[in-house]
Amino acid sequence: MTSPTWLCSIRLYSILFSIVMLAAPRAASPQADTLKNTRVDFAVPDAPAFKVLDIEPGTVLRPGSAREVAVSVANFITNGAVLPTGFAVEFAPVLIFGKSLQAYRENPFVHRIRVSVATKADKELGAGLRFTLVDAADLRTEAALTAQLISIGNQTNRLNAECVSELASRGITPDSALFQKELTDCLEKKSVKVLSDSIALLRERTKQEKWNAPLVEVALALGARAPDSLARNLSAANYAAWVSGAWPLGKDGQLLLGLRASLLRDQAGDFNLGEGTLGARAYYGGNSQKAFLETEAVFKTATTTIFGARVGYEFNLFNGFWVDLAVGLKHRDGFSEATSRFTLKVATPE
Repeated sequence: MTSPTWLCSIRLYSILFSIVMLAAPRAASPQADTLKNTRVDFAVPDAPAFKVLDIEPGTVLRPGSAREVAVSVANFITNGAVLPTGFAVEFAPVLIFGKSLQAYRENPFVHRIRVSVATKADKELGAGLRFTLVDAADLRTEAALTAQLISIGNQTNRLNAECVSELASRGITPDSALFQKELTDCLEKKSVKVLSDSIALLRERTKQEKWNAPLVEVALALGARAPDSLARNLSAANYAAWVSGAWPLGKDGQLLLGLRASLLRDQAGDFNLGEGTLGARAYYGGNSQKAFLETEAVFKTATTTIFGARVGYEFNLFNGFWVDLAVGLKHRDGFSEATSRFTLKVATPE
């Protein structure tokens, strides 16, 4: 008989597959294609639903540029089992169905809103909502891309002459009934190719120069628990809110600062326990790989302060696939214990 653990995992994988399929490439207008092609493979951010469940050590909610879908998997070996017990998926509903680059630029705030869901050990579920206030690394609002779009518009005469010549070689002249349609199709294809080549160059430059550009986000999340592994009779266990930001430290560094406020149930079942955390993380490297040092202080109602510190490494295995590794210590009441983190993150690729 299939165990509840596997049942829950299968259900979660089905949900993840469905969402990824929604974000998969599909037939679209050139403007919609342009929107999809302006993705940049920056590090995948932490999902609020993941963090509210305390699946891994560390309290800083890593901000990041919005992509259609991002999946996180953690805790690969728990109680002798190799099946991960921590899963999360975050998706941007408006961006998934985004119609055009112009629509994104007219309302980037709405396009960047992300929803996340997570599960931990089959008995805990999380849900989160993230809002981006500042994203200076977003290629979709980059001035250089605007200049390139204008430049392509200015090339219309040259492209038009090329297309007329190509159509003539195929025996399609201006007096032909097919001429206007064929000319429009030809111009569209040439413009899209020129734009795609330009975006590819801009994307590479953006990754090198703006991986550590300023980012500011706020997020909300709810954690819930169930008495059994079938996730029945869920009840709220804690609420959390974050403010997090990232700023450059020279060309090769980045500083992350985060505040988190939480409200938790006490042993009597009432929401009387408060928790506040202050965390920082400093990176050194580049977009594709970087080392980091992080630390946090956790202040809880009627208990002593908990301090934590870790060193780690974040790297990009290939397009859309990231790994986060960290080891460290947690100190409380004069005692210290080792902590570790190994998280795989996958997002919609470039």
